[in-house]
Amino acid sequence: MDDVIITSPSFKDHLDHLTQVFTLLRDAGLTLNKEKCHFARDKLKYLGLIISKEGIETDNKKIRAITEMKPPKNNREVSKFLGMTGWYQKFIPRYADICEPLYQLKKKGAKFNWSGEAQDSFDQIKRTLTEAPILQLPNFSEQFNLFTDAKWEHRPGVQNAVADLLSRNPVDSVEGSQISCAALRALAINSREQFIKEQREDPELGHIYRYLENPDDGSVNATVCESWSQDFKLINGLLFYAKYFSNLGELRVYIPGSLRKDIMKEFHDLPLAGHLGKRKTYLKLRDTCYFPFMRKYIFEYVSTCDRCQKFNYKNALPAGRLMPIVSKYPNEIVTLDLLGPYPASRPERYKFILVITDHFTKWCELIPLRKASAQTIANAFFNNYIARYGAPISLISDNGPQFISDVFEHLSHRLDIKHMKTVTYRPQSNLTERVNRNLVQMIASFVEENHENWDQFLHEFAFALRTAVNETTNKTPAELFLGRKIITPFSKLINVTEDGEICW
Repeated sequence: MDDVIITSPSFKDHLDHLTQVFTLLRDAGLTLNKEKCHFARDKLKYLGLIISKEGIETDNKKIRAITEMKPPKNNREVSKFLGMTGWYQKFIPRYADICEPLYQLKKKGAKFNWSGEAQDSFDQIKRTLTEAPILQLPNFSEQFNLFTDAKWEHRPGVQNAVADLLSRNPVDSVEGSQISCAALRALAINSREQFIKEQREDPELGHIYRYLENPDDGSVNATVCESWSQDFKLINGLLFYAKYFSNLGELRVYIPGSLRKDIMKEFHDLPLAGHLGKRKTYLKLRDTCYFPFMRKYIFEYVSTCDRCQKFNYKNALPAGRLMPIVSKYPNEIVTLDLLGPYPASRPERYKFILVITDHFTKWCELIPLRKASAQTIANAFFNNYIARYGAPISLISDNGPQFISDVFEHLSHRLDIKHMKTVTYRPQSNLTERVNRNLVQMIASFVEENHENWDQFLHEFAFALRTAVNETTNKTPAELFLGRKIITPFSKLINVTEDGEICW
């Protein structure tokens, strides 16, 4: 590299810097080509980039040459395209993932086959480059968010709730930039030790904690604490609300003020919670948590949630009368529906979601699909539901061509399943429609601008739906379908087990 760039905060400083550089060059016996020298510029081209006080941006002339390229006809042209775009990969999020179909063509011994995936990759790279942002340095005099691939922070082994990132292989389906730092902190809350520390130091009920821990502690008002303490129990270092509850398994852990926003993030904001409504969020928290005026706090939090305001809508009863479908036990009636097509996800290329719902318990399975053919849907239904839970007595679906095909009729006949179809103009008669609505809202809440990652949280969304209390049964789908409450990350943290034991 034989180029020299001199940057200065002011014109006066720039003159001083030029003098210093000229002196160094003269002392080293080096000369400059006057025709190639440019002075006092606020913008310049350098190595295919435009550098200015605004930041670093792409050179339109270079980008135009890339966007005008025709699809490659051989492996050598693929290498040429990747070579030209690789220089600008810092402007393209997930460049390597997007280019994966093109990299496959460069493998040793690979035959050239320009597939639809390769064309999509080729088009997306060109499209992204035409919309490339200006890269800037942060303003170090202001606060800013720093997103990194990993975080170095020493934690004692007992507090290491989240495994060290460097000891795990990267997961292709999750893009790190889409996971908020707040979400990661909430997932960890961070350990039992942290929880105990926050309870003990809580301004509201910390004095109750310290009294139960040591009744002879002179720093607390024993008279006040003695009357209040009858409503609380200190078990293995954690403070539980015990009023109205006699069994250990019914106790609710006290949430100190400093952790309430984190608790709301875990029970409402995260994909495992799914941004459900006020009542469902309250019912989830009510089973395991307590703090004064909790219902009011939760309702206000959800009512002011930006994503809920943007993507959720109130349920409305369907017009007209409808004869309800009645089921008496799990896996008696199962409903099927298909969502999509969506933009092809990266890197799995999914475009559809098969939604399977047990009518009695409301348990659901969410299965991403690349195609919506009858055979694909039938295979997914068999492999992901029937093979796990057995064949239902009855199956309800709409009149979509996939569901009225010979393939589905053969599957139903072979397994002795009664297949009922809902009328086209009355989709509300299919229970899956409610699950669909919740699922679409969840996807919209987390996808944001990147429509190619809609599939990355499907398992978490299914978990959220399975652990949400149903207002009809007053139970979660998991309780009715599995016969027990499902273990959540938070219940694991406080270790309240099904037999009522609390242990560490």
